[in-house]
Amino acid sequence: MAKGISIEPISEQEAEDRVKEIFEDIKSTLEVSEVPRFYRMIAHIPLYLETTWKRVRFALLQDGRLDTRTKWMVSLAISASNNNRPMILESTERLKTLGASDVEIAELMAVVDVVNGMNKALKAVQVN
Repeated sequence: MAKGISIEPISEQEAEDRVKEIFEDIKSTLEVSEVPRFYRMIAHIPLYLETTWKRVRFALLQDGRLDTRTKWMVSLAISASNNNRPMILESTERLKTLGASDVEIAELMAVVDVVNGMNKALKAVQVN
C-alpha cells in the first residue's frame, strides 16, 4: 500500500528569515499564540508559504463583495464536504469569533448535508 509523504512541521523556534516574518504575521493576523500546523508544514517551501498566506489573507481575511463571515461559511461548507477535519475546526473557530452561533453553524451543516445528498443522487441517476 502506498504511503503519503512524511515531513515534520517547522517549529517556530526553527523558523528563520522570511519564514519567521510570515509566522509572526500569521499569529498577529489570526490572533493566535502559535502558528497553525498547516502553515508550519508548508514552510519547508518558503515561497509556497508566502504565496499561500497572501492568498488566504486576500480570499478569507478581508471583506470584499462577500464579507469575511460569508467567506468562512463557504470554507466550512467545502471543508465539511471534503472531510477535512483541520479546516472544519479552523473554519468553525473563525465563524464563532465572527459571531456565528452554534445554531447557525448547525443550519449551515444541514444545507451542506442536503446539497451533497442531492448531488450524489443526481450523479447516481446521471441527471444533467
